Amino acid sequence: MNKFLKAISFVLALALTQTTNAAVIGIFGGNSAANIETFLDQHGHNSTRFSSITAANLAGLDVAILLRTNGNAALDSFVRNGGTLITEWTAADWAVNTLDYFGAAISGGGFVGTGTPITVTGAGAAVGLNSGLASSWSNGGATEFFRTFSNVGTANVLATRPGAAAVIGGEVGSGYAVINGMDWADSFSIAPTNVGTFLLNMVDVQNHRNSVPEPSSVFLAALGLAGLAGSRRKK
Repeated sequence: MNKFLKAISFVLALALTQTTNAAVIGIFGGNSAANIETFLDQHGHNSTRFSSITAANLAGLDVAILLRTNGNAALDSFVRNGGTLITEWTAADWAVNTLDYFGAAISGGGFVGTGTPITVTGAGAAVGLNSGLASSWSNGGATEFFRTFSNVGTANVLATRPGAAAVIGGEVGSGYAVINGMDWADSFSIAPTNVGTFLLNMVDVQNHRNSVPEPSSVFLAALGLAGLAGSRRKK
């Protein structure tokens, strides 16, 4: 293989490779917060637990994790200006019912079954939520209780449980929100688990979105190099 074909292969491989970067993460709320902080730090991120949601505490963060507590205008502004929001259990109510994210609604819910299987949809896979997970996975008590979503468009359903949406999400301004109706933080373990992998995938959503190029850009880059290779061969 000549150097021009090698260059084409390199460009394509580089363009199609997702790069995972360390994120600066703020954790707000109390359900397993200490274990979540330890787990994220062990996986190369820089996370901090905060007792209040303020513009000062949100400054410099890439990701805000909201555990069973309400957000506020500062958190909404953080998301709309490029941050990633991850919610757990009833924290979803604030994002959906108060802020009307995605035009959805959320209510009620409760115990569905210990180890309820979760399936990432095509929309979820597009932002990397299925990375390192089986097509259908569960996690004991962390996939046990679920809030009930309604009025959700298919494009915003990121993961399902049998017969219903489990996680919804999408772009909010220039940021992204992953709204969990499940109790994924219950007894969160610092040891490797399916829900731990899912959390790492949620943290990496924004990086995944920003690192995957437009298909046309990949094609044009390869086409340009191929033309250059052909020109050199003629000479």
